[in-house]
Amino acid sequence: MARLLTAGFETGSIQELNGATYGAVAVSAAGVRTGTYSLNLPGGSLLGATTYQGHVFDATVTEFFFRIAWELDASGIAGYPYVQFVDENGSPQLTLRFNGPTQSFRLYRGGIDYNTPGNNVLLASGNIVLRAGILYLLEGTAIIDDASGTFLLKINAVTDISYSGDTKATATAGVRSLMFLGPWGGGNLYIDDIAFNDTSGSFENSYPGLGGIFFLKANGAGATQEWTPSALLAHHTLVDDVPANTTDWVQGENAGDLELFDIEDTPDYVTAINVVQPAFQAAVAVSGSNEIRDVVSDGTEYSGDTTHTVISIAPSYVLYLGKTYYEQPDGVSGAFDATALDALQMGFEIPA
Repeated sequence: MARLLTAGFETGSIQELNGATYGAVAVSAAGVRTGTYSLNLPGGSLLGATTYQGHVFDATVTEFFFRIAWELDASGIAGYPYVQFVDENGSPQLTLRFNGPTQSFRLYRGGIDYNTPGNNVLLASGNIVLRAGILYLLEGTAIIDDASGTFLLKINAVTDISYSGDTKATATAGVRSLMFLGPWGGGNLYIDDIAFNDTSGSFENSYPGLGGIFFLKANGAGATQEWTPSALLAHHTLVDDVPANTTDWVQGENAGDLELFDIEDTPDYVTAINVVQPAFQAAVAVSGSNEIRDVVSDGTEYSGDTTHTVISIAPSYVLYLGKTYYEQPDGVSGAFDATALDALQMGFEIPA
């Protein structure tokens, strides 16, 4: 797997995280580290429900690395938002919770259910004080184990929590999903530039680094245009809205239909490109289903590894993420640079 999750909300959709959601979770122009958007989790009362957003990985991992940009506003800084690392049965292994009174992080084994003895064991407390309205970069790594577990948290590259010991709260080893919770007591939590890696493979198998996440929209006609436009306009102008709208589109019906687009140029200030991943939103016109998958082209077309079955009916579009590329798709040209990425065309097809 290597890169488990990349989410900067630059598509304008909370669907970059695929798990359970509750409350008024939304993309926001506030709390942004890179790009245009972040994810906003508004808070609730101490005794009432607050917001949450989850994400489920394709498989369970026992060792991982993460990066999260994190900002609380003036009311949220007094609350108790958290990131939870959850096993395959939905039970928390670890909880990294921000503690309003001390304005710093605490690490718990298990969850924060105070009615269940042993389910909220405090493992370590951080010393770095976070302030309202300031964006902080959280980086960390963990190993889930009942004897040789570890957890390390860095805030703006300074170590804040370092724990060794029992990090396994459940009978099932490992982490299968994440849960982000908005602050109890009101206010807002903003998160951005999320990246999670495991230790497998040759790429992105350690810390994700300090980089950000950028979205390059369609901005021109690609080499192949076989989908039907909803209006007599250039195809790329019907799919370049962020957030996506439901008033114009391109539509494919037949097996083998392919649609490619030129994409925007990489920003000048980007000095390295570690991960490239196509993203698109799709729905079917009437009840039923059709299949779709991502395609990239450097003159030769490369189809993604996953075929998605689209069943959601317009205007309820669903965000689909394509294959993760760590190197150029031909497999011989090595890492991406701006020139190679700018020359790439991206799109989608109905598999033949």
